[in-house]
Amino acid sequence: MDPNVTPEVEIRASARRRKTGVAFWEAGHVVVVVPERMSRAARDSFVEQLVRQLLQRTGRRHASDAGLAARAAVLADQYLGGIRPSSIRWSTRQQRRWGSCSLHSREIRIASRLQTVPEWVLDGVIVHELTHLLEAGHTARFHELANSYRARSTRTPISTASATASRPPGSHSAPRRTTCPQRWTAMASPPAPGN
Repeated sequence: MDPNVTPEVEIRASARRRKTGVAFWEAGHVVVVVPERMSRAARDSFVEQLVRQLLQRTGRRHASDAGLAARAAVLADQYLGGIRPSSIRWSTRQQRRWGSCSLHSREIRIASRLQTVPEWVLDGVIVHELTHLLEAGHTARFHELANSYRARSTRTPISTASATASRPPGSHSAPRRTTCPQRWTAMASPPAPGN
């Protein structure tokens, strides 16, 4: 996203709030909750301050589906030979998964709650889901491809081969829809800057 463009902001007045406000991402736009009794001038200033703080904390990154698709294209070109999904979008319906990839339609959905995670975590989830377009199951080849993101950033791999090492060869059938457990994202630190 263009850093000079202000995201869409929805302002909600709350009778329960007296002095404080909060700003958060919801479905690709910023929601700001402010005290109901605040004057318009004070509210406008307060909203601007909360939005600025939110953007500094979480960034503008990929709050829209178009921003997410653009980031996925960059990562696919850099790590996976330019593979493209038919679409990649934020999903508010994913409560237990961080991402999913439909092999039949080649659609990728990323949980909208990941809009506020550090960029390196989001990148890891995107690379993981893009890798499913090349390799359906969590096979050794899958881990080799998915780990290209982490290997180039000289950190611990996103998904380790030990996850598949305990299974006998061929015991993992390729499902039509793959899901990503949260446990593989237990990444301790972001990749080195500039990688």
